[in-house]
Amino acid sequence: MRLFIAIDIPDPVKTTLAALPGRFDGARWVNPAQMHVTLRFIGETDRADEIQAALAVVNSAPLELAIAGVGRFPHSSRMPPRVLWAGLKAPDTLASLHESINAALAPLYLPPDDLPFSPHVTLARTPNASAATAEAAQRFLALNANVSSAPFLVTAFTLYESTLTPSGPMYTPVAVYQLNH
Repeated sequence: MRLFIAIDIPDPVKTTLAALPGRFDGARWVNPAQMHVTLRFIGETDRADEIQAALAVVNSAPLELAIAGVGRFPHSSRMPPRVLWAGLKAPDTLASLHESINAALAPLYLPPDDLPFSPHVTLARTPNASAATAEAAQRFLALNANVSSAPFLVTAFTLYESTLTPSGPMYTPVAVYQLNH
């Protein structure tokens, strides 16, 4: 199974993000029901039971997050965007939670997540961005540069199974872990 660990975001925040102005053709927009903040991508594994047990020892307090602006990966404007995202105003406790999850998984010797931790909510993917798509993406980013949300409380993180389908990935919760330091 293909697994990742994420924080779910509240439905009103998902609705706000799905309604951002300036959407354009040429991007695959994320279904609002699938929006989340990835804490760790694990990938294909047959060790779900071991991963679930390892995550059960993660101890962290609830934390507050808020949407703050939009951006793109890669960051360089010399390259076409591949991902459009909403940023997060995140406390240091989010980075600490990420580190605690990695520490809990370390004894399992899973392949490392080589990307630096950059918390965000993916809004769209533009895998084959043409010049017109890249221009539309820049307009979208400029139009929504100041998007924000009220702070929301995060009280849990979830281990998800990701199933790739022709219409996009489907995410199924495998286990939910409460934050109650």
